[in-house]
Amino acid sequence: IVFGSSSRNQSKFKFKVKVKVEIMKVLALFTLLIASANGQTKETIRTLLRNTHQDSMYDGQVIKQPFAPGSYQLAAREEAATRYASTGASNDVIKNYYALRCIYESTNGKSNPRAQFDEIPNWKVATGWSDDVSVDTASDYCTWHGITCENSLVTGIKLNNNTLYGTWPVEVAFLGETLESIDLYYNYFHYCENYQWFKSMKVLNYLFFGTTSWDSNGIPSVLKLLDSIFELDFSNTFWRGYLNPDAWTGTPNLYYVDMGNNFYSFLSLTSIPESLYSKNIIRLFMDNIKITDNGQLNLDFVGKMPIILEFWADFTKFTGGIPASIGEAGSLKSLSLTYCGLTGAIPATLVNTDIERMWLFANKLTGSFPSVLATKKWKYLFIEENDITGSFSTGICSQVGTTDDTLQGLGADCEICTGVSGNNPTGGDCCTCCGGDGCGNLEEVTPAPTAAPTGFGGFCFSGDSEVDVENTGLVKMADLAIGDAVKVADNTFEPVYSFGHKSADASSEFLQIATEGNRKALELSKDHMVVIEGGRNVPASSIKRGDKLVSSSGELVAVKTIRTVVRQGVFAPFTASGSIIVNDVVASNYIAFQGSEYLKVSGVETPFSYQWLAHIFNSVHRVAYKMGVTGETYTAGGVSQWVDLPNQAGTWLLEQSFVIALGLLLPSIAFFGFVSIIEALLNSPMTVATVVVGAVSVMAARRSVSVKMTANKV
Repeated sequence: IVFGSSSRNQSKFKFKVKVKVEIMKVLALFTLLIASANGQTKETIRTLLRNTHQDSMYDGQVIKQPFAPGSYQLAAREEAATRYASTGASNDVIKNYYALRCIYESTNGKSNPRAQFDEIPNWKVATGWSDDVSVDTASDYCTWHGITCENSLVTGIKLNNNTLYGTWPVEVAFLGETLESIDLYYNYFHYCENYQWFKSMKVLNYLFFGTTSWDSNGIPSVLKLLDSIFELDFSNTFWRGYLNPDAWTGTPNLYYVDMGNNFYSFLSLTSIPESLYSKNIIRLFMDNIKITDNGQLNLDFVGKMPIILEFWADFTKFTGGIPASIGEAGSLKSLSLTYCGLTGAIPATLVNTDIERMWLFANKLTGSFPSVLATKKWKYLFIEENDITGSFSTGICSQVGTTDDTLQGLGADCEICTGVSGNNPTGGDCCTCCGGDGCGNLEEVTPAPTAAPTGFGGFCFSGDSEVDVENTGLVKMADLAIGDAVKVADNTFEPVYSFGHKSADASSEFLQIATEGNRKALELSKDHMVVIEGGRNVPASSIKRGDKLVSSSGELVAVKTIRTVVRQGVFAPFTASGSIIVNDVVASNYIAFQGSEYLKVSGVETPFSYQWLAHIFNSVHRVAYKMGVTGETYTAGGVSQWVDLPNQAGTWLLEQSFVIALGLLLPSIAFFGFVSIIEALLNSPMTVATVVVGAVSVMAARRSVSVKMTANKV
């Protein structure tokens, strides 16, 4: 039709059609090449992940039907295929994403053998993990909550205290070539029973899963294949039963072990396995271990650990006493053996160690305190509630002081302390405290907690907690009053302007956090914030053993033990700075409502910390106090009316949708931020004077200019 009936024109037409077909074939091939260069198709990604499952990624432990309908693997695979088709992502990036997605799909809101509940909560923080957004970069998972990367490959997973449930997936083995740390601490109902993925962890240095429901009947032998492991925490889990010497025959670099709060069978053993204590262990924590058989555990192994620095085993029952051979542990600096049922004398051979911190209270020790130990430079020494006789020598007492290089805490039964002169800063006897009650180190039978107040729950310290009141000294929280000037974070004194919670009769549950050196443990509600290393204010529920809190001197002190206790009396004093020093530890005035450091709206973490929000929201109250409004009324539960209504409003706000919550929150922040500026001006008369003088000067200058202009016109 185009070229007419001419055979020549028809030939031309056929030739052009053929050329077009060939061009289309080339373009199709070129398109495939481009697709191959720019990434894979969904099907090739599915094939990649299927083949990876069939490889020896975890030593042939192939999952049967890994992509069965409804499985977390299928959900993760389809997410990976959708996200990375034709994106140019490498196989390693796709496998990294898939492994992380398996973690999320298998632990977010999922049940397990230890958590068969009608409602399983989702993760506390899932920033990035749960976002349904287009991919910006091939390795955007490196920005997800708790994930660290190097060269787009995952090197760290930190999901502690994040309400993980479900079961830890073996697909984490896909990260084995680069993953260096895993921190899952304090996800109580999180479960794992298959540890074959250990075999693939080539560079894993840190593994923390304490206070989870990870389960193993005996320490699994596959543990020995963690060749690169440095630090291991499996405390307060279901790793129970036989301690299995074979499990420790590998792990040549292991130097930190926390195995406390578990049930173990020692069978024919009288100590922990030699394959464990013969390693270069520097820190070993085995507190509150329960022996399930009739095994007898003694302390002879400690002297066979030549470089041990720290050994804590509070509440674990040992046969006999502290052996003289402990003197062979020459590097030992810190020893804590309280409530261990120890008998006999304190060995003088401790003089051969580097000991400087020792807690031996509440045992059955006898004899006198070895005089030779007065030659050691002590920092903390507590031996009360034993049957020790005699008294401390002048060499011990003369070390007592308040600076970092002195003996800051010395406790014993009162008769050992009485009549011995020293440098006690309180002006009394040698000790800084005496007796179990005086040193606050005795277990107490406490009443059941009364009903918690409505709203966000308890935000308080126990009534027995102590604060430093100006010109008075240490005062119990129950005896504190509005107007008392208490020591705060920067070691200055500020008046208490309010009590957010005040009830001498109510009893409540508290976390008792004992730190190295402090004679009295900090007791506060789980949501109350405390200052940790770096100056961050975090809820007490997120603190774990070994974390560093800040003391009144600014020194970092390690957390020794964390227990739940019930105490009568609940108090929450407020100061102008929002901080207060309680039992020699820097704490906040406020709580974190959602168990996290930062506010989350509809599951999305905001940049607003709870410390900052609570402090600006209390600015109106502080300004009112500054202007003479000092009256205080409380609800039946002892909650201040200044606090109760905002708490209820906050509870309601966080139940709203993201748009409504943010729409109400931002104007509130703007208003209270403005009040905070007014407060800052009121707190600085010089600043106010400067502003007033400046304003008057500007007005005068404008008036002068106006007069000159009028004169010129005239």
